[in-house]
Amino acid sequence: MQRIILAVITLSLLSCGQQKDNGVNATSNTEDTPTTKKSNTYKVQKGESMPNETTDSIFFVGGEKYKVTYKIFSKGEYIIADTSENEITFYQENFIDIIVNDKTIHLDKSMFADIYKNDNQTYHSGFGNTYIDKIDKENRKIIFTTFFGFHQSDHGELLYYSVSFDGKYEFIKVEVPKLGFAEDDVMKTNP
Repeated sequence: MQRIILAVITLSLLSCGQQKDNGVNATSNTEDTPTTKKSNTYKVQKGESMPNETTDSIFFVGGEKYKVTYKIFSKGEYIIADTSENEITFYQENFIDIIVNDKTIHLDKSMFADIYKNDNQTYHSGFGNTYIDKIDKENRKIIFTTFFGFHQSDHGELLYYSVSFDGKYEFIKVEVPKLGFAEDDVMKTNP
């Protein structure tokens, strides 16, 4: 008799477990219906690289002529990703070359990485508009300002740095632009 009771309890427990599994599967099937299933499909695309831009300036200090050329360009593989809803956009890394007479300074993001606490911010950001902020004749250097921000965004910072007439780079400061800043506004107000 005890064996029969034990067999009935075992069969009851096993059949309850099967019903429970059926309930889970039914719920899963309902979640897979087109009206409730979330899409894991992404559109992957290449982002627009910043157009190559070259600017030349000539100035004189004490009768000596200086030619300054600065180039912003993108190169390399498309690796830096930006996500927005179901789109993943890849960007090339961008760089700045500053040439004072015959001396070239090559700038990349690694030169500014230590000013950001979050490595992701540096990774997902890129150089934007660059311009000469000031020519410091007394200290024989050129002060540059570069917008550094997230791709396809006005969110970022202004990087200030100098390049001396003999081609030495020096970081000065980083500054958060005022609210409502758009990098094109910098070009209008600062020639």
